[in-house]
Amino acid sequence: MSFSEFVLQEYLWCQGLGESYEIYTVSIDASPTLDNISHNLIKWAKFQTHCPTDSAHSQLFRLLDRIARAGTQSVWAFDGTDQPSVKQNINVKTEEPAFYSTAWELISAFGDCWCMAPGEGKAELIAISLNGEVDAIITAGSNIFPLGTKCVLVIDAKSSTEANLVVTVYCMDDIKRKLCFT
Repeated sequence: MSFSEFVLQEYLWCQGLGESYEIYTVSIDASPTLDNISHNLIKWAKFQTHCPTDSAHSQLFRLLDRIARAGTQSVWAFDGTDQPSVKQNINVKTEEPAFYSTAWELISAFGDCWCMAPGEGKAELIAISLNGEVDAIITAGSNIFPLGTKCVLVIDAKSSTEANLVVTVYCMDDIKRKLCFT
């Protein structure tokens, strides 16, 4: 589903319930998202010969642009210095990539927020979500449901284009219903 379509669907759902609708807010697991962009793991993250900037910065700009055009704001959570040294059986680099400092500037330029988590960024995202400060989390996987989040969006890199951000939507209520937990 297109990210813009998803946000519009959420808006219409709130209107149907007679609820007021505040701006849709997503939190983003910054480290894996930026790593995927900087390592060109996203299909549309390819070098543009007509673009004078580094491709990673161009792709981050496009992602932020798509989020903004959908009428949403974002909160980016970066892994902090107290993050675990091993995640999912992979050693974690403790030094901060140079790309992050320029990413912070670009995120701020779009009027979005970023924070440096004390430990793992994903834990910060869950805390923000449980506080009701965000409506959904954009991350590389849906393995955060057991920790209490209600909606996870995973970027569908194969279907996304320069003009359209496609996400796979995982909502806890839908999963409970399919598994007959409700």
